[in-house]
Formats: sequence, C-alpha cells, structure tokens
Amino acid sequence: MPWIANIAFTLNLTPYPYLDLTPFAFTISGIAFMVGMVRFQLLDVVPIAQEVVLDNIDDAIIVLDSKQRVLNFNPAAERLAASTGSKLIGSRAEKVFEWWQQFTSGHHPTPEEDPPIVEHRIAHRRRLFRPKMLPLKSNGREAGHLVTLQDVTEATVAKEALCRSEERFRSLSENAPVIIFTLDPQGTITYLNPAFEKILGFSRQKFLGRPFIAWIDQQETKACGQAFDQLIRGETAVAELNLTFYQASGAKRLFNISVAANQDSRNQVSGIIGMAKDITEEHELQYQLFQSQKMEAIGTLAGGIAHDFNNLLMGMQANLSLMHLRHSGDSSLRERIHRIEHQIQTGANLTRQLLGYARKGKYVVTAVDLNNLIEEALSIVERTNKAISIRRRLSEEPVFIEADQGQIELVLLNLFVNAMDAMPEGGQLTVATRPISLPEYFKEKNDNGRCCELLVADTGIGMDRATQKRIFEPFFTTKAVGHGSGLGLASVYGVVQNHGGRIQVDSTEGEGTTFTLLLPTTQEPVQQKADLKADVIPVRDIKILLVDDEPLILKYTREMIQSLNFNVLPARNGKEAINIYRRQHTEIDLVVLDMIMPEMDGLSVYNALRQINPGLRVLVTSGNTSQSRLDEILSNGYNRCLKKPYTRDELAEEITAILANLEDRPVVQPATLN
Repeated sequence: MPWIANIAFTLNLTPYPYLDLTPFAFTISGIAFMVGMVRFQLLDVVPIAQEVVLDNIDDAIIVLDSKQRVLNFNPAAERLAASTGSKLIGSRAEKVFEWWQQFTSGHHPTPEEDPPIVEHRIAHRRRLFRPKMLPLKSNGREAGHLVTLQDVTEATVAKEALCRSEERFRSLSENAPVIIFTLDPQGTITYLNPAFEKILGFSRQKFLGRPFIAWIDQQETKACGQAFDQLIRGETAVAELNLTFYQASGAKRLFNISVAANQDSRNQVSGIIGMAKDITEEHELQYQLFQSQKMEAIGTLAGGIAHDFNNLLMGMQANLSLMHLRHSGDSSLRERIHRIEHQIQTGANLTRQLLGYARKGKYVVTAVDLNNLIEEALSIVERTNKAISIRRRLSEEPVFIEADQGQIELVLLNLFVNAMDAMPEGGQLTVATRPISLPEYFKEKNDNGRCCELLVADTGIGMDRATQKRIFEPFFTTKAVGHGSGLGLASVYGVVQNHGGRIQVDSTEGEGTTFTLLLPTTQEPVQQKADLKADVIPVRDIKILLVDDEPLILKYTREMIQSLNFNVLPARNGKEAINIYRRQHTEIDLVVLDMIMPEMDGLSVYNALRQINPGLRVLVTSGNTSQSRLDEILSNGYNRCLKKPYTRDELAEEITAILANLEDRPVVQPATLN
C-alpha cells in the first residue's frame, strides 16, 4: 500500500495532484500488520535458545531426509560420525556412522519395547547407545527421520553387574545346604530357599506369607520375638540363637539361626534376612563329648576313692586275719570275724565296680572265648528266673577277645541282671554275637581287621531319653533304695572302655532296651602262664622287703607276714626301699611292693631294684593300678599280683607260690596258713 500510494503521487495519477497518500498507506499497513500478528499469534515467544540447547545436549541428535541423508546434527552426533562439519551434511547415514548398519538391520521394536543397544568406540573406549528413530512428516507424508542416541554405558554396566549379583545370590540361595529366609518387619515369611523343603519336608508355598513363629517350637517364640524386635528397632545388628523346628514327619530338629536387619537404599530397616543351619547331630556330638569328659573326670575321682577305700578295708582285713589267728578256738568270735570279713568283701566288690568304671580294674589279660562266658552267665539267669525266655543267636565260630575274664563276666552279669529287673513279669532276653568288620575307631587299636558285636536286648519296660543319658553315671539308679548301688552299668561302661571297646544303648518306653557292645577280637588265644602255686617253701629263713607308704597298712601287713614265720624289712617309701635293698639284696628273697605311692610309684621302685638285682622277685599289692604299668612287672613269670584288700591266707598263698620256685633250696612243708 505505501508503494502504490507513492507511485500514484509521483505519476500524478490521483484526482488530487497535490495530495500524497503515502503516510496514510503506511498507517493502514501498520494497523493491518498488527492485526495479523495478534490474529496469527506472531507475538508468541520465539525459541531463540534452540541452537544453544541442541549444541549442549548429551544425546546425539541427527535429522535425516527421506533418503537417509544427513540434513542436520548436533555436536554430540558429530563426535559419533566418521566425517565432520560440512562433509557430514548430505552424506548418507550408513557412510558416516559405523553403527548404522547394526541399528537398521536388527529387529525394529514396537513403541512398547526398548530399542536395541548399539556399540561404538570413542578414543578406544567402548560406549553403548540406545538409538531411537522418529518419523518427520510434512503434509501427511513422511519427509525424513529424527534420530536420537542416548548413552547408556554406565546404566548398562550397572544393570549387568546387578544381574550378575542377583544370579550369584540366586545360585547361592538355591543351592545352599542351609535354609535361607527373609521376613518383613512384621515377622512374616517372604522368601524361603529350596533347602527348606529338602531339610524339613514342607512345601515353601505353605509357609510363605505366614508368621515365622509358626515354624518353631512354641516354647521358643518369646526369645525369638525379642531378638527380632531388637533387630527391627536397630538395637542390634546381628542376632544368633538356637531354635527347634518341626519336620513334616513331626520330628524335632535343632537349628542355629543367624539373622540380621535387611536395609533398603535409604538405610531403613525393611525386614530381616536369616540363615538356619541344622545342628542336631553336632549338638548330639557335643553332648556326647561333654558326657565323656564328665565321666572321665568322675572316673578319675572314683579311682582315687577306690584306692583310699581299699586301704581302709586292707587295714580292717589285716587286723581280722590276725584276730582270727590268735582266737581260732573261740567259735563265737570266729563267726563274728567271718561276718565282718564278708562285709569287707562286699565293700571290696563295690571298689572293684568303681575301679571298673574308672577303667583301672583290668588285671590279667588273656584270650577268652566270649561265647563261653555268655553261656556260663546265661546259665545263672536260667536258674534264677524261670519267667525269662532266653533267645541265643551266638556266632558259630568261637569269638576270642583279649580281656580280663573276671571283668567281662562282671559286664555280662550286670547286663543280664538289668534285663531281668526290667522284665518283672517275664519276657524275652535276646543275646547275640557276630564278628564284623573293624570300625574306624578300632583301626589304631587292633590290626586284625575284625571286632565282635555283642547285642543284649530285652522286652522290658524300657527307658525315656533323660534316663538313657544318665544310665552310665556312677550311683545313678532307677531302682528302689536297697535294690541297687548305681554302679552296675557305670562299671560296665568303664570295663568296656578299658578294653578298647564301645557301648551304646537304644530304648523306648514300653518296648524294651537294647545294649550294643563292640569289642576288638584277637585271632589266636594267648597262652596263659603256668600256675606258680606251690605247697612248699625253702627251709632257711626267708627275708621279705615290705614297701608301703601307708603307716598302718605297713604295720598290719608286717604283722601278717611275721605270723607266717618270715622276716620282714619294712620300708615307708620308694627311696628307703632302694637303700635297704642296695645294702641287703643278697639276703632278701622277695619284695612285697605297693604300686601307688607318692614321689616314686611301684614301677619306678621296681625298675631301680632290678638294676641292683636282675633276678628280683616281686609281689605287687594294689587296689588301683594302671594295666600297662602292671604288665611291665608281671612280664616276669615269677612275679605275682595281689589285690587289696586281701586276707592272711591269700597273702601266704601268693608268697608261697613265688618262693617255691627259688632254685637250689631244700624245701619243707609251709607254715600254718589257718
């Protein structure tokens, strides 16, 4: 309009030659321009920072035409191209981007799927990108594409690490031999690994969503709840406790539980994670070890008590023997002495049982046929209790064991008597023996590769578990007062252990009891030494060195020996005995030696005396002696052993047996022994 008005005024084409309409036309044009700007929102904000934004964005942006030629790009895209600057414009994408072929040849994801990741190296560094291609349309037709590439290297590496971590946890959890579980803050089970089903037999689905306390023994719920509450409140980081779980079969199993608070990314406690290990067998082994140590300690105590008690009995028996000698004509006094001696022997039997428990009652080791001993013991049972039916299942071949025959007889009688007591109304007693392969325990103790299993089973009243745990303890008995000392099974345990064996009990209330013994066997019977008893003694005066640390025992034993018309040289300890023997060994015919003495024990004294005289003859007296130490002395066939308490007649018999074998001596009838 201004141009038309100005041309019309210049060429004088208007009816008013001197009227210039140009300013008016400018006004009309300005008004029209303003109306257009308002009408078409031409005054809206113009994206003046568009180039700055595109240049600084981290994602690569590429604009392509319909023939996939580059029309525009930002600096991030330029860094991914083989060309730069103006060379990039108009180039086909596949020529300048090495990853383009990988991107276009693969699967084209739907809008709901994540695009595939492409790999690109920048300065020899591996980078991962996730490209997206969006169509550009003009007038309803596709005019090109907008391609964006997002750098996902760090995110992908982190995701892969997370996946590996989850896979390791899954592998660890799914294959762990222990139960792994997680709980929410309310104590509800949210996860259980497969070991739960293998160990307890329950389906995991049955317990998921249920309270943890439904899994354990009700008596332990309080302690468990307190430990979990402390974890949730953050008072403790880790808790450990032993809990009893029930198996699907109804059996109880003891588990060690280690639990810790499970924290989220904000360090907030989101629940509990824990591990449960079955320690039932371990707990049983620990208990057995504790019982073994306790019984070993009690055995040591019992051995000491038996030694002192035997010395007391020895003093009484010596005096009774002397009284019997001096008052043999008084029948009433002689009867009283016999009654007292009977009581002393009863006490001696108790000490022998204590020594059997203390594993110090094994004296004379020979090869004995276990089957013969069983038959002899069963014959006693058959005579004393007709209501008991005996079932024998003994091995056809003889079973020889290296043992003290008297101690094994004690074991058998105790087991059989206990079986009879458990069947007051009658029942069946089964006794079986069979040779078996040597268990691992015996391989260091026996080299013939075999041992014997002895089974003694009854159909009696049985025992509960608490009683089974204590039956081998000394003085523990379930019998009425006066019907048992509580030493029977204790001595059985000690004798079996002392012979290198093992014993175990299996019992159920109302269904009977079974004792199983394992004893090492020997291949051939050991030839027993010839009996050295004799009824003659040398004619000349006999001189005996008597060694004992107990003053009263020394005094009483001296009087008994002198009553046999022998000369006695008393020694109160080992050193004094050595000094006397060094001076008079040519005159001393026999040494009566106590084995248990302070400073120098009997074996040490014996070895010192043998250095003076290798032909030494010794009568060992003791009520508590280590078998190995005793064997060393008894290896000389002329040496003998006499258990305390002993009578004058028993002492005379042993002395006579040793002296009768002295060579080149004229002999006469022995001194009166009654």
